[in-house]
Amino acid sequence: MAGSWGGPWPIWWAMWWIIPLGLFALWFLSHRRGGWRGHWAGGPPLPSREHALAILQERFAKGEIDDDEYLRRRSTLEAL
Repeated sequence: MAGSWGGPWPIWWAMWWIIPLGLFALWFLSHRRGGWRGHWAGGPPLPSREHALAILQERFAKGEIDDDEYLRRRSTLEAL
């Protein structure tokens, strides 16, 4: 039976490709935007205070919230 694929050689040949591809996949996931933090925490990082204030100003300009609510929420954000 010379030349047969008997024994563990097919497994080692598969590992020769699976291990480098797996390492590349781990590297890719850890270096994309957000890294592991975004993947394991369930989403992207939280927005900054300035971003939250900009959203609040936009909602006030659109008329979605009144001036009392705007002032209350702005003071809360600035206290953080």
